[in-house]
Amino acid sequence: MPTGTIFGGFGLNKIGCSFGLEIKIPNALEFFHQQMVTGHHLAMVYGDVSPEINRLSNIMNFQVIQVA
Repeated sequence: MPTGTIFGGFGLNKIGCSFGLEIKIPNALEFFHQQMVTGHHLAMVYGDVSPEINRLSNIMNFQVIQVA
């Protein structure tokens, strides 16, 4: 899972699904290609929760796609 740096945001003063963040991530092109396969609605958390997500994926039997 890529980690990134938030450098901007928008939509806080709007109604509906309009909130967005501008995030700098390494290897953005690979991330974009994976989004073409998995979709564009993302869950974001502060901090690196990769170990927890990997353990959960083993328990619930789902695949984690990691972008290097």
